[in-house]
Amino acid sequence: GVFVEIGADARQFFTALNKVQKEIGKVGQAMTSIGSRMTGIGAALGAPFVAASVAGTRFDDVLRNVQASTGATASDLDAVRKAAMTMSQAMGVGPTEAAAGFLELLKAGMSLEDVLGGAGKAATAFAKVGGMAVADAAVVMADAMNVFKVSGDTAANTLSAAADASSTSIQGIALAFSQVSAVAGLANQSIQDTAAALAVLANAGVKGSDAGTSLKTMLMRLMAPADDAAVALQQIGLSTQSFRNADGTMKPLVDIIGTLTTAMQGMDQAAKDDIFRRIFGQDAIRAAAVLTTAGVDGFQAMRDSMAGAATVGDKFATMTGGLSGAAASLYASLERLAIVVSDALAPALLQLSQTITPAINGITQFAQANPQLMQSVAATIGEPEEPSSVATRGTRAGCDGCSRFQRSTARASSRSALSPAI
Repeated sequence: GVFVEIGADARQFFTALNKVQKEIGKVGQAMTSIGSRMTGIGAALGAPFVAASVAGTRFDDVLRNVQASTGATASDLDAVRKAAMTMSQAMGVGPTEAAAGFLELLKAGMSLEDVLGGAGKAATAFAKVGGMAVADAAVVMADAMNVFKVSGDTAANTLSAAADASSTSIQGIALAFSQVSAVAGLANQSIQDTAAALAVLANAGVKGSDAGTSLKTMLMRLMAPADDAAVALQQIGLSTQSFRNADGTMKPLVDIIGTLTTAMQGMDQAAKDDIFRRIFGQDAIRAAAVLTTAGVDGFQAMRDSMAGAATVGDKFATMTGGLSGAAASLYASLERLAIVVSDALAPALLQLSQTITPAINGITQFAQANPQLMQSVAATIGEPEEPSSVATRGTRAGCDGCSRFQRSTARASSRSALSPAI
């Protein structure tokens, strides 16, 4: 090992450089040997080998985040690791991306059994179909599963169906859903009715977060109306109890729509607008007006259209069956290979880092303590080479650089008429 304590003695500085140079030389010899062997295997292995440490580090970072965020045990991390690698091969996604999806589901409070038992796979497919990152798709799915107590497949299929049946995208539905889901759950609404209402709003031009906020406020104003809203409800023969079941829970949206529509029959548009403004306010008036205009029949037609939509699993199979799917699978396979190679290199790289780092720190301390000597060294070395030419020589250049730096330091030391003990 290399451990060097550098004081003000330049001889110790040179000794440190020699030891660091020898260690770097060993790395260069090892990498040269590996490169020769890799040539025999084929150039196809070159790319994942070069990227191995980077890919492996990213994957390891996600696993460590899982442990830090959830308190996962070593056996839990091993299960997450294996599941991410298996899902990567089965679904053509990178293992790091798959593990990131697992992380978000686990952070949302889902059990490891549920995540690895199907929720993780559903999030991955949902992300592909919706054009989202797996981690983002996992957040939306986790919210839906927690609020509405449904499976991952049900959450993904419902939101996807709402997008297919309307003029918005899965991302648009997901954005709207993130605004309204918590209140919809408190208001006793199902995920299907909530998604259908967002789809109806999308067809009327109310999309994304605006749709979610408007529907959320509408439900809140019916759950606990302000004084002015209560008076307006009384004027059309309604009260808060008109929207609740016998057990006090809120009625389904289709019944709420029907109650409002019936109560306002025979009123002209100006009168309706005034009542809606007083009941729902500026934010929710859009949702109330659009949903009552669609009526019970329009709402039920949307539910029927959603029921006939293709599942996320079917859409995923179709989307990954072409050239882009093959390319994604190839990239995922290269990432898996890179991670495996990184795992094999990790112990040696860690040991190397622990060996060289103390010596480099010692050299740094010496340089900081002797700025005039370092200035002389810099003047002696000459103009720096182009980064591209340095990079192409690899590790050997690093070894040559140590020797060159040492010679320059010696010359600078001589010019400065420094004694061996500085």
